[in-house]
Amino acid sequence: MKQLLTKIFIFFLLGPLYAQEEEEPLPGFELLSDRVLVETFDHWWGWDAPTRARLIQADGTVTPRLLRSHVNAVFSAENDSVVARVTTPTNFQDAELVVDGDDRTYWEPDPNTDLDSWTIDIDLGRTLITERIVVRFAAESEGAPFLKFRVLTTDGLAAFGRNNQAIFSRIGLIDNLSGQREFAFDLVPQRKVDEDIEGAIVQTVRIDVLDTHGRRAAEVSADESQLLSAADRGAIDYFLQTTRGREIAVSKATYADLPAEEQGPVRYYRRERPRLAEVEVFTIGENIISITQ
Repeated sequence: MKQLLTKIFIFFLLGPLYAQEEEEPLPGFELLSDRVLVETFDHWWGWDAPTRARLIQADGTVTPRLLRSHVNAVFSAENDSVVARVTTPTNFQDAELVVDGDDRTYWEPDPNTDLDSWTIDIDLGRTLITERIVVRFAAESEGAPFLKFRVLTTDGLAAFGRNNQAIFSRIGLIDNLSGQREFAFDLVPQRKVDEDIEGAIVQTVRIDVLDTHGRRAAEVSADESQLLSAADRGAIDYFLQTTRGREIAVSKATYADLPAEEQGPVRYYRRERPRLAEVEVFTIGENIISITQ
């Protein structure tokens, strides 16, 4: 018993000394015979600085943390890497291409899935005051814009009594009959905020496709249809033609059984290839609280 009490006494006597050694700050330099050397990660880490106001690389390089304004929030403000997370129920393997900064790449909904699943979410990974959202579609030679779509945003806060689901607010509804390929949506506050705040608090942007030309994007000749790839080849419509010149759509089998004088035109189509190239989310600046804490 006496031996145990002795060990306990020694522990409490020496414990603070060990703790003091562990908590001793790094010296911040190496003292040589002819100079004071400051060049490593541990050296720089030993110097006082405002919380997360500096960036120290593994090789000892140190730079100030820059807080830029009016930036595309899908990228990190520190190193321009993509920080947004993109999710979709259809063709998910290409989802990240809408935030890669390259207009030549794109996400295309799977034409074999229901239109209800043609939706894509861009989660910025943090909450920001957003001024503008730009939606850009593939070039004319590469694909088509969405025929009808809407853009929604949420600040990530869940609605009471809605199974903790976030509330989305619509910021744009587009009937794109003209085939426009770029749209910009200016945001206004969706919740009560100070009068001098412009823009809306956003964490996630959602784009829903509401309509499509599907397998009838554009009519082509029979020869042109044969030259199309299987993926681009669209519908073929058969028509019965009445004596008064009226055309009535019929099935291929019915058309084959019609007398020659009743066989109307056969129309061939190219399938629509709706392709979203880029979504840009411009913010007034980075969330300083999330960076410095």
